[in-house]
Amino acid sequence: MSGDASLHFRGGHLHQGGHWLPLHAPHLRIDTGAVDYADCRALADAVALRLRYTDKALHESLRPTDGIERLVFEWLEQLRVETLVDAALPGQVHNLRHRFERWARDYHRAGLTRGQLGMLMYTLAQMCWSRLTGYPVLEETEEMIEGMRASLAEPLGTAWPACAGSAMIRRRMPFMRSRLPNTWPPNCRRCGATRTMRIAKPMKATTRAAASACC
Repeated sequence: MSGDASLHFRGGHLHQGGHWLPLHAPHLRIDTGAVDYADCRALADAVALRLRYTDKALHESLRPTDGIERLVFEWLEQLRVETLVDAALPGQVHNLRHRFERWARDYHRAGLTRGQLGMLMYTLAQMCWSRLTGYPVLEETEEMIEGMRASLAEPLGTAWPACAGSAMIRRRMPFMRSRLPNTWPPNCRRCGATRTMRIAKPMKATTRAAASACC
């Protein structure tokens, strides 16, 4: 798919020639020896899409330097390119969806949504993935994320129409950050440590239908 014959698995990691390929998106960080074939295929397909559709020079020129911001930026770009999979290849479409949903279940069942930062990152990932792909959020955690999802819907909602399936997701990242003054966990400029987050209060009397309207 990428047109690069040098891509291969070695020692449980994906390599490009003699170089190990870093995987920034959390849903692609897997132990290839402990997952099924579909997950390994999804990983290969996802990386191939990234290599094929990401404008490396543009991406690197706009990539944030701070840890959390950079993670979200890289993650959103990966989710964006995964929407560009050829619909005529249903196996690849299925594998990519299967991988994200398995990551979501494993993340939640491991208790990583109990903390404020973990919950924010999980909700943001679910919203972005659902908005970009058109798939529903994971049913298992739909009610759990409803309050935070509703509070993020208004500041993020206007950014998505311009982002889906295009390079605009990179140019819109600063705007998306600016619309989250009460939910983004800024890093200390001196030591780089993550400060205590402030979570925006869930919108009261917000129905599930209303919460789903923008995300």
